[in-house]
Amino acid sequence: MTEISVIHIAFRDYGIAPFDRFIRSYRRFASGIDHELVIALKGFANLDDAKPFLDLAEGIRFVPVFVPDQGFDLGTYFHVYPQRPSERFCFLNSNAEPLAPDWLRKLSNALDTQNMGLVGATGSFESLASDCLRELKGGRSLNRRNPLRGWLAFLRLVRNYPRFPNPHIRTNAFLIRRETLDRLAPLVVRDKTDAWRFESGRRSLTAQVIDQGLKIALVDSLGKICFPDDWPSSRTFRSGDQSHLLVADNQTRAFAEASAETRASLSSMSWERPT
Repeated sequence: MTEISVIHIAFRDYGIAPFDRFIRSYRRFASGIDHELVIALKGFANLDDAKPFLDLAEGIRFVPVFVPDQGFDLGTYFHVYPQRPSERFCFLNSNAEPLAPDWLRKLSNALDTQNMGLVGATGSFESLASDCLRELKGGRSLNRRNPLRGWLAFLRLVRNYPRFPNPHIRTNAFLIRRETLDRLAPLVVRDKTDAWRFESGRRSLTAQVIDQGLKIALVDSLGKICFPDDWPSSRTFRSGDQSHLLVADNQTRAFAEASAETRASLSSMSWERPT
């Protein structure tokens, strides 16, 4: 039995470019550890429909798995993992792109450390509740003509999201054990709000792993294990020049391509306490 399954989503609606980027990166940077690659084919009717995507992976050993076009990335992860016999799962979303040699080995080595339950390539302190409060205090609420609605929205968010700082592993790229997954509360992803709550809400993936008495950490491109206190200066997600990213995604690319003003704003949302 292979110990690790890498589950990557190939999403038809996104077009072939993100999958091509992943495959090029997968070929360029050896994982450094034995694993099975599972390509979750999302939104495809059959193998003929998926052929242009799968042709890009010619010469790579992989397991194709058709998945329903629902549940966002998280629903796909939880649809696929029970079908595979592995003890560890590395989940990579449609936009994920490994950036360093031995990227999977570095994640796996980190998960091997004592009492570690969840490791990822990126994380954030951002809180949707605190973001809302920041807008309200800055007079930028979407409900400027009815401030009461803005404050009611904030109260709803506070019920579902911790205030800043809200350390959580982002679900674009993470590694976790089967036994940890099996202990999570049943996941229902009906809309984007459900997905946001699972990533950064009060009962997020991170929160539930911590509730199991386990630790969480980021792993950078050098293989360094970064605990939450070190995340703001880790040079990974929205930190500095992001030069220590182990796995990129659309959000890290958008940050890299943004203006200095936008980068400062995004970095503030992730790492600075609202005033």
